[in-house]
Amino acid sequence: MDQIISGLAAPFHRAGDSTTQYVMPDSRIERFAPSAFATTLAGSRPIQACLHHNRRVVLASTGDNTLRLRTDTRGLWFALTVPDWLGRGLADEITGSLSGASICFGALTEREFTEHGQRVREITQARLTEVSILTRPLQPAYAATGLNIRLSRIGRGDMALRLALVSHTF
Repeated sequence: MDQIISGLAAPFHRAGDSTTQYVMPDSRIERFAPSAFATTLAGSRPIQACLHHNRRVVLASTGDNTLRLRTDTRGLWFALTVPDWLGRGLADEITGSLSGASICFGALTEREFTEHGQRVREITQARLTEVSILTRPLQPAYAATGLNIRLSRIGRGDMALRLALVSHTF
């Protein structure tokens, strides 16, 4: 039984929605512009999906089509297929403890400005290197991220195990 984990990995900034931005340790606000991941998605460099940003626990990769990425008006979405041999143990480990998604990226272009007296760093182009799912006590930097897990039996229909809801179909 394959396990599919999908969700919003990085939200695009929406004015008035504080969950789509991150207050950095230096008090600047970080946010992603809708153009932020266009370069990554157009490229051919493989992106990995990991657990807790641990590159020793690779769950999926765009290189072998077990990780899919796309954007819409809300942000960067992902869907990863966890192999059956790993999926069963992973589902048992994380059931009820999901806290969200996170990414690793390098800013290719950004702009800094002041808005309502607050310094803002807006990422206009980013090089995405990894998508991670997080479990408690780890928390995502952007509160708007979310996860959905579906266990599927090929040829027998789908059995849904909803651990966290995201109003999105990949």
